[in-house]
Amino acid sequence: MNYPFMRVTICAGAVALVISACDNDKSGADKAPAKPSVSSVTQLPPTPEAAAPAVAAAPQPVAEAGAEQPTAELKIAASGVTMVFDVTRFAVTAGQSVHVVFDNRPPGALPHNWVLLKPGKEASYAAFVVEKVKEDYYADSPDVLAHVAMARPGEKTETTFRSPSEPGDYPYICSFPGHYVMMKGVLHVTR
Repeated sequence: MNYPFMRVTICAGAVALVISACDNDKSGADKAPAKPSVSSVTQLPPTPEAAAPAVAAAPQPVAEAGAEQPTAELKIAASGVTMVFDVTRFAVTAGQSVHVVFDNRPPGALPHNWVLLKPGKEASYAAFVVEKVKEDYYADSPDVLAHVAMARPGEKTETTFRSPSEPGDYPYICSFPGHYVMMKGVLHVTR
């Protein structure tokens, strides 16, 4: 039998042991307070270091003004066990070509995708998909700016698109039911 929740519990326990082992200072000098237990770790707000998202910076163009900018390459991955994107923020310039390669890394049994949306449309799009779509959990909508197909664990999907022409922050999510709450990030568009 396959019990995915047991895997999460076992993984959480292993992470707690690693954290505990890394924090074990034999000298006792300048020793920080002990780390909280696993159950209290999940209830605490993240530290500034842990809260800092992974950021992929926009490539710096080497072309003259008005010339075509190089394509921004984004490699983003998800793990079916953790249900988070490994890159939660990246920056491009307005109108730049962007090539996204999405990797749904095993282990896990959950499919994931990557959907770039207009600002503020995450929850309404996720609800729309659950209500209207019963397979692959993606639907064309005026709120979708770009997307990759649903990928099963171990699969990669990709797309190339032009970033929005207006500077701002554009959210991206996984549109599989319920995933968008944890699996999200931001495409930051600059001039």
